Amino acid sequence: MMKFFLPLLLISVVLTEGAKPASKEVPVLDTFLIGKASDTKFSCLLSVLDKINGDSKIETERVDWSKALQEGVQQGVDMNTLLLQYHYLSPEDRDDIKTCGLNLGRAMERCKAVYQDCSKITFNEATFSVDPMTEQELLPFVSRTCPENYIRYGCCACMRSCSNYPELFELSSPDQHGYCVKKAARVSHISDKRELDDMEPVGDKYVARCEKNWARVGTRLCVPKCPLGWQDHGDRCLKTGKINLMPFSWQPGDEEAS
Repeated sequence: MMKFFLPLLLISVVLTEGAKPASKEVPVLDTFLIGKASDTKFSCLLSVLDKINGDSKIETERVDWSKALQEGVQQGVDMNTLLLQYHYLSPEDRDDIKTCGLNLGRAMERCKAVYQDCSKITFNEATFSVDPMTEQELLPFVSRTCPENYIRYGCCACMRSCSNYPELFELSSPDQHGYCVKKAARVSHISDKRELDDMEPVGDKYVARCEKNWARVGTRLCVPKCPLGWQDHGDRCLKTGKINLMPFSWQPGDEEAS
């Protein structure tokens, strides 16, 4: 499974040596970050990112996150990438992000401004899992709600649902793949004479016609046909019409008072 990598927000923090005595040196921050050094949620995520890159201890109560930076070091912190890669992280790293208590209210507002109808995404949806231990776990970003007759495919896409074609596909297993499995082939009734109106000649005998959207294979077998445009791979049909979606993650400043 290919990692979904969308670095949308790059926050650069640059510290430079000042001309004043060391006791009065202060960091020089980008304009965007001025006044935001007390953002505790951002400070928490910085600590998580630092731990993922090394072995640092997570510190969730730091008052000023700029104090975690070292003078003379230029750091490129791609916070958006950290959040969008959440479902690829280890359980320990995901738990660390959970402790930050991110509120996705404004991320949802940004999503609705583009898509109108948006929803949160579960860990199981993003990872094609049915693990009951993670079915309630939510990702730190939101995206468009899939249209009618579509299901979520991974974190950021929608695909046609197998349940749209109950007469063709097996629906007993979770629909979490890029294909739908066909129902088993059926053996048609065969007779020496035309017993019913829906029977058709095959050689010197008559056989019951296949159902609508099923095709004859050999003399007596009927198998499901794939929906129009779907590739037929024997026992399954590959879905078509995938919709790729834009994710909207938590951002610094989201939980500031309006």
